Amino acid sequence: MLRFTTSDLDPDWQTQCMKHRGYRLEKLNTLAFPKGKTPLCEITGQPSSVQMITPYVTLFFATREDALASWEAIMWKLCPLLGPLRDEPEVVGSEEDRKRRKRTYDMSLRALIEMTSEESSTLLRDNKPRLAIPAALQALKFTREVYGEGSVKLVPSFLLLAEAYIAMKKVSRAESFLTKANVCALKNESECTNDIKAQLHRNFGRVYMTKGRLSSALKQLAYAVYYSSLHSGPEHVETSRGYYECAIVFFEMHKIEQGLAFFDRVVDIWFKLLASLQNEDKIDEDKAGDLQDLLANRGLEMLTRVFETRAKYLGDTHIATGEAQYTLGLLHLFMGRTEDAAQQISNAASTYSSELGEDHPSTRDILQVLTQIQEETRDDGNDEEEEEMDSKEE
Repeated sequence: MLRFTTSDLDPDWQTQCMKHRGYRLEKLNTLAFPKGKTPLCEITGQPSSVQMITPYVTLFFATREDALASWEAIMWKLCPLLGPLRDEPEVVGSEEDRKRRKRTYDMSLRALIEMTSEESSTLLRDNKPRLAIPAALQALKFTREVYGEGSVKLVPSFLLLAEAYIAMKKVSRAESFLTKANVCALKNESECTNDIKAQLHRNFGRVYMTKGRLSSALKQLAYAVYYSSLHSGPEHVETSRGYYECAIVFFEMHKIEQGLAFFDRVVDIWFKLLASLQNEDKIDEDKAGDLQDLLANRGLEMLTRVFETRAKYLGDTHIATGEAQYTLGLLHLFMGRTEDAAQQISNAASTYSSELGEDHPSTRDILQVLTQIQEETRDDGNDEEEEEMDSKEE
């Protein structure tokens, strides 16, 4: 079993943790605690069987696996912050002192809620749902402590947990957390934003689709589109997620025409945004932020599937397939994937030329974008050659 002393620790805690020497695990001696006073697991709330000892705080977990997952996901960042929060005050102080400490404590917990929620979201975007769960459970724990059971503030943590379990194909667990989120949302309907409502219905739709309840899934996704439209607008990229999910359900129901129609909405929204970004000298920060957020939520996967589906049902040379490929190329370009962008846009340009003619305004536009990419690639190559020659001369 790993042992350490304070002198063994690296001054840089992040470097220390990357060495995997920031903690040690020991079996918990439950007989050392009074009956019914065994510490509860940090993330599950179950009776603990192991303890994780760090220089800052001792943590308790139900299983060794819970401890290791928690450490890898969030706890290595969290434990230096938890120590001061859990230290008992040396003196009780006056009523005013106690209120001041309580306010400071709650402010610290709110910061930890934000930190753990963001970390869980990042892990989900990075396709690490197993690690997203401990971070989301910590966020849920802190939220309960600050706002109490039944608060609408619990809903985002429930949604993170549901999305993680959906990604892991554990739909029963996902549905359980969605039900809890729905109860909180209904109890506090006036405080629940349209954005949260959209996420709630979208995830219910995804669960029902996985369970084969396609009509129920479509109904939930329609609500998601409605609330997302209220929050962001019907032409917003965030709303396109609902259209995309609806299309997938229609394809599962073998309603190809309806599915393609909803994919039309997805491409139209993305094309308008990406084309507008191409024409702007300086990208608006709000637009860029919206796009980056959606990229992290399968934006590339969405447009790739639209392109492949159109090619399957309409043919490789259909103008709608070319439009999807052009949009996909613009997305690659925005992401800095120049080679992929050039390939997609070049193929789309061939489709536009053959279907619309080289003199059509749309064809001229796409050829202009392709020329710009090729010129920028050529300039970048020349710059690299000059730098290499300069380094050799030195």
